Amino acid sequence: SDPSYDINDTSKTLDYTSARLVSKNKGDWKYGRFEIRAKLPQGQGTWPAIWMLPTDWVYGPWAGSGEIDIMEAVNLKVEVDGEPPVSAIHGTLHYGKQWPNNVYTGQEYTLPDGANPADDFHVYAVEWQEDEIRWYVDDVHFATQQSSGWYSQYVDDEGQLVNAPDDAPFNQRFHMLLNLAVGGAWAANVHNTGIDPSVFPQSMVVDYVRVYECAKSPSTGAGCETIDENVTVTQGQTPPDIVIPDSSFGQQSPLNLFSVGDQDALADGLIFNSYNPDNAISFQVVTDDTLGNVLQITKTGDTGNLYFEYTPRADLSHWQALGALVFDIKVLSIADGTEVLVKADSGWPNVGDATIELPTTLDQWQQVSVPLATLVANGNRFSPGSTVNFADIVNPFVIEPTGPIALQIDNVRYHYQLDNHTQLSVYDDAT
Repeated sequence: SDPSYDINDTSKTLDYTSARLVSKNKGDWKYGRFEIRAKLPQGQGTWPAIWMLPTDWVYGPWAGSGEIDIMEAVNLKVEVDGEPPVSAIHGTLHYGKQWPNNVYTGQEYTLPDGANPADDFHVYAVEWQEDEIRWYVDDVHFATQQSSGWYSQYVDDEGQLVNAPDDAPFNQRFHMLLNLAVGGAWAANVHNTGIDPSVFPQSMVVDYVRVYECAKSPSTGAGCETIDENVTVTQGQTPPDIVIPDSSFGQQSPLNLFSVGDQDALADGLIFNSYNPDNAISFQVVTDDTLGNVLQITKTGDTGNLYFEYTPRADLSHWQALGALVFDIKVLSIADGTEVLVKADSGWPNVGDATIELPTTLDQWQQVSVPLATLVANGNRFSPGSTVNFADIVNPFVIEPTGPIALQIDNVRYHYQLDNHTQLSVYDDAT
């Protein structure tokens, strides 16, 4: 064995191998037309992609510095419940903030006359110019996105979250990637799910890759565009407000986070956010006959969570020893085997979590209390050895069901609990 191999590395050899071609530091471009003629693989679990990543990561880690997906497809020719064989390709932008606070917008396209991208070669292209990116298949313009619908927020050299200027992040040089993935978070979780071993081996066959510079305006890429005026601009995302740090956040006791007393929703400075790659999590404020305004959360899959985010980060270390996360919960429906985790988060993987005890009867409110010290002691079950740092909290409350569920929560707060303490030091050199 290699003595330099990290014994804590959890990587392993799986059943399929694939390839990725990367042009970084060999082909890096800002603006232009990018054109690839290819024939795509087929079958459950196949995920071919022709895409672009930033070369210099000016606006921080993925996806704050952006990603341009020229073409992605999953599970082509798979048939589900009598539906026509899967034939869609997708053009997408990823942007926003560093994972998991990134967002994406995109558009799918199907070939005319029922043709399938796995049966023959087709030309996949984007035209990228200042403030606008357009997608094409066989010179058919099918999607447009503009800088009014994308954004980038990143942490600057002074540690402050800031808005990137102008049309960031798609105003820097990018390089190209071509790859065929097997399984993964998308292909393995849609259509017939998993990987069908009977369809392999599969190939993505590439005839050519061509990159063109607009001679009329190389610096902006404008003046060479081909535009179908009937194509509607894809609706983008609105950047969240950047919260100005407040030295008083978290100092009051109790620390009310959601809908306590006269409060109708989140505490000042908090925003709702979610890790939701499969669109399995949804939430809304609804009215309950007993508690008034409550937060209803529905999850339809296995992956994803909801959290209350304090973007400037807060020092909540004074809560750690004697504080508890307290809230009311009512389960409306739940799939067998689903658990509910609650967490405090200092930024992945620095997370502490605990599984809560759920009400034994549906539609019944129950109060839950989790000592914050327990979250620290438990650490992150998905990243052993990591735990939350209460001196640097970005998400003071995270709720993550492990499977399908519908539930309501209310009165989410940090509260000091002294019941289990026989002695409390009030002053000893320092308060």
